[in-house]
Amino acid sequence: MNKKEKIIIFILIIGVIYFSQYMNVREPIPWIEHKLIAHALGDIDDKIYTNSLEALIESIEEGYKLVEADILLTNDHQLVLRHDWQIERFIKFNQPFIDDGSGIYIPSLDEFANNKIYDKYTPMTFNDLLKFMQEYKDFYVVTDTKYLKPEEYLPQFDLIIKEINSVDPKLLNRFIIQFYNLDMYYNLKETYPFKDYIFTIYAVNITNEEIIDFLNQNQLKYLTMYEGRITPEFIDELAGYGIFTLTHTINDINKVYEYLGIGLDGFYTDTVLMEDIGLK
Repeated sequence: MNKKEKIIIFILIIGVIYFSQYMNVREPIPWIEHKLIAHALGDIDDKIYTNSLEALIESIEEGYKLVEADILLTNDHQLVLRHDWQIERFIKFNQPFIDDGSGIYIPSLDEFANNKIYDKYTPMTFNDLLKFMQEYKDFYVVTDTKYLKPEEYLPQFDLIIKEINSVDPKLLNRFIIQFYNLDMYYNLKETYPFKDYIFTIYAVNITNEEIIDFLNQNQLKYLTMYEGRITPEFIDELAGYGIFTLTHTINDINKVYEYLGIGLDGFYTDTVLMEDIGLK
């Protein structure tokens, strides 16, 4: 082998190493293959944001393998499934509340559990969700824990872990944890034994380059972005690093097909069905 041939081989080897680092093989865990995440446990009778037992049952019957659960704390520090404590939500749900002028009402666990949503749907506690997961074993839960400050979300996750362990520690493997800023990820990863995380970026000011650097440095593979951040170029770049992309909340089937066409991997949705995209 002459000197020129050695140089060519050396260049080829360097090229292979470089591109193999960039073009990471995307090795998804099973949940991402299902594409659709039932937002707030899915809709029920065309009503959204209920996080109700009936909505969850309907989502499972419709073939969803991924559901997003909104998790908040009552005023006596109990975990329940609820999108928010805005008074407008109580009015919409036809539930009682006390108006102190703040626009917020946080009930006790008893109040929460004993007041139907729209006078007919069953509110769910986090413990109710865990019991349901024991019975129905083939779906995953994406958390939406809302709180952004460590003094709020760390006590919340302490309770989440405590309740999971009290029911069945194996359920930990069926939770996918959304986090909303970099510090939140580091705090959760250092403290809790969850396996799977999604970086959801609506609450943080961060560039595309910073997103990629952070995900790669921490070997994270899942990103949820709002529609305004979606471009074919960004999705392609993320895919090149082995990163899967999702967006929220899409209820237009035409948009689902459009985004699938440019490489998006998953969608939070209230109304798009698994059968609509040929997955049921």
